[in-house]
Amino acid sequence: MFTRQIAIPVVFLLIAGTGLADDSKPAKEDAKALPKGSSPRMVFVVRVNADASQVIYRDFFDEAPNPGIAGPTEFSEMIATRPIGERRAAVMVAFPLALGEILDAKGKRLTIDAAKARLVPGTVALVSRDGERVDAAFLRAVREDTLLMIFPKPTQR
Repeated sequence: MFTRQIAIPVVFLLIAGTGLADDSKPAKEDAKALPKGSSPRMVFVVRVNADASQVIYRDFFDEAPNPGIAGPTEFSEMIATRPIGERRAAVMVAFPLALGEILDAKGKRLTIDAAKARLVPGTVALVSRDGERVDAAFLRAVREDTLLMIFPKPTQR
């Protein structure tokens, strides 16, 4: 009687015999280099300050970020968008337009005026918090109209 107990080992031997199960050669997708550096964070733009010097965005952290926004925040801007039960805090972060760099998804730098026109409330954007540009592999995963905000490099004190 030919059963599954016999069929599975026979199929395995046939595959192993053809070389399809050969692990000595790297798979084609393994040959690609992994992206360099940190991945950007995906955030939600809440507002651009009245004097247009900062973009305020909402992010989620397990601990408070640096830099954070000082001063009062409207409760409506802090609406949770994570599933209940996750221990993450919604925080407001200020991005300094004059000091930071803003790029489109192709890596082209935008002027402050062009960035302000596109970073309207509700916009989903990417943020690089370490002052470094992100690898192009990360940018290929987003739409062409997505913007990347790069914080100034941290200074040594």
